[in-house]
Amino acid sequence: METDRHVTVADFQGMDPDVVVVATGARGGYVWADVRDLRVPVFDVLSALARPVEQWETEVAVLGGDLAACTVVQHLRRAGAVVHLTEESPSLASDGGFNGLLVEMDLDADEGVIIHRETTAEAITGNRVVTRTRGNKGTLEVGSVVIGGRVSNNELSDALRRADLRATVYTIGDAVRARDLYTAGQEAADVAESVALASGARVVSSVPRRQAASG
Repeated sequence: METDRHVTVADFQGMDPDVVVVATGARGGYVWADVRDLRVPVFDVLSALARPVEQWETEVAVLGGDLAACTVVQHLRRAGAVVHLTEESPSLASDGGFNGLLVEMDLDADEGVIIHRETTAEAITGNRVVTRTRGNKGTLEVGSVVIGGRVSNNELSDALRRADLRATVYTIGDAVRARDLYTAGQEAADVAESVALASGARVVSSVPRRQAASG
């Protein structure tokens, strides 16, 4: 296994493999909101975690309450920011199982986290997030916005299929459906082991450090 490695089409051209299985294909962001006259910085969950803590403004809106977004909220609280967290369902981190339940309890107990359940983000205008809670319109004035969630990003697998490679390209894990790091990583490991056992071939696994750390 190779870590801290950014993989490109050129790497596979040098390897000349028979099969390429792309499992790491997630990027941040899935919560939709209309953007008008934007005056605040906007981040996805991955870029938010990478931003130095001293650069965060005093009030931040996090749109979407999945486990990844809630993890960002905890990160922002350690940076000293007051966080408005919006989630369209009544519960938070519902995709995280028991761990998600613990995270929700932690955020509920934190006075620096203002949770807006059953709330959607309708628009980001200037430095305001326009929200709707059970039909009632509201606004949040913040210094920055984090778009919660993750979606599949298949730029690498698409580029491999367009390239003049003899390898067959498959997508699994996050490249099919963004999910938690453990589930996606376990699926990739299982596939690699199955390929090795079935063919007796050498299997090379490359993992970017940032993705390995944040999912």
